[in-house]
Amino acid sequence: GRASNVDQAGWLDQFEDTHNANGSQANGSLQITFDYSSMSEEIAREAQSIVADARALHRRTVEGQAEIGRRLIAIRDRLDHGQFLKWVEAEFSKSTAYRFISVASTLADELPTVGSLPPTAIYELAAPTTPEPIRQEIITRLKSGEMIPLKQIKTEVREAREADRKAKAEAKLTPEEKKKRSDREKRTRRSAEQRAAEYEKVQQERLAKDQEDARAAVEAIEMLVERFNDEELRHLVGLLNSRAH
Repeated sequence: GRASNVDQAGWLDQFEDTHNANGSQANGSLQITFDYSSMSEEIAREAQSIVADARALHRRTVEGQAEIGRRLIAIRDRLDHGQFLKWVEAEFSKSTAYRFISVASTLADELPTVGSLPPTAIYELAAPTTPEPIRQEIITRLKSGEMIPLKQIKTEVREAREADRKAKAEAKLTPEEKKKRSDREKRTRRSAEQRAAEYEKVQQERLAKDQEDARAAVEAIEMLVERFNDEELRHLVGLLNSRAH
C-alpha cells in the first residue's frame, strides 16, 4: 500500500472490535449504539457521519485519521464534555478517538513527513505528553532524509518526557526546597566520595602488603642461594614439596 497507509498497526481492527463489542455492526451495516436523541438533529447527523467515515477504507491512512480527528475536535466543542466522552466510548473507544485528535492537533501540517512512519511512532510523536522540542527535532531530521527506527523514536521521546517531567518538578520547588535538595545531594556526593576514598585506601594497603611480601620472598630466596649449594637446594625444594602434598 501507500507509505502513509498505517492500518498494519491494527488501530482499525481495534476500533472495529470495540464497535462490534458495543453491538454497533450487524449484517455489514452501521447500527446505532448511542442515544443520538440527546443531541440536536444537526449534531447527531455529523456525529453519525464521523463514525461511518472512520470505518471507511480510506480512513485507514494517517491523513484519514487526521481528518477524523479534526471533525472530532469540532464536534467536541459543540457538545458537553460528558456527552462527548459517552459518545466516543460508545462508538469508538476513548483511546482511539483521542489518538485521532492528537494526530490532527499536533501533526496536521507534517503528514507528508511522518506518513511513512510506523503507526506506533506516529502516535508517540502526536501524543500530548510528547514535548514539542523533541517532536520538532525528529520531524526536522525526517525532513532531512534521516531514517529513524521506531525503537530510537520511542527512546528519544521517553527520555524527553522524563527530562520535561523533571524540569516541571524543578520549577515547582520553592527556594527552601531547592536548598534542602542541594544540601542532600552534596551529602550524598560526599558520602559516595568517602566510600570511594576508603575503597582506594584499602586497595593501596593491599597492594603495598603484596609488594612487601614479594620483596620478603625474594630476600629469602637470595639468602638460600647464598647459603646452600645446588644439591642442597634441590633437596630442600623436595622436602618442601613433600610437606605441601
